[in-house]
Amino acid sequence: MQIITDENINRLIARLDNCSVLVDAADKVVSPEVFGRIKAQTLAYAGFMSDLAGGRLPRFSNSTIQGASLVEEFCLLIETELGNQK
Repeated sequence: MQIITDENINRLIARLDNCSVLVDAADKVVSPEVFGRIKAQTLAYAGFMSDLAGGRLPRFSNSTIQGASLVEEFCLLIETELGNQK
């Protein structure tokens, strides 16, 4: 993510919410250890996005932009690996 706008933040929050649903549904597909790690990462990213949306993080700092990019990569991974699991 190059530019962090309100629209980009809201879109990424919605995407992360959808990924959280996929993660919750995967508890029977992956081992409990892997499930716990993925769930913890999902919650950590949700906290980051909450802080970003709430204005508690500077939008234009490199670390914030990198953090948002990590959330995007995480969502892509979850969507790719768990999106077809039913």
